[in-house]
Amino acid sequence: MALDGIQKLLGHSDPSMTQKYANLTIDKASFDAVDMLNAL
Repeated sequence: MALDGIQKLLGHSDPSMTQKYANLTIDKASFDAVDMLNAL
């Protein structure tokens, strides 16, 4: 997932906030995103 997609998913208005999470692996970010969506 691209960084801008993660930014939108997390609701960050500033890309620098999302970049703090860029050290997460793609797999972990994907699993976390699925968990967030499943919680809705």
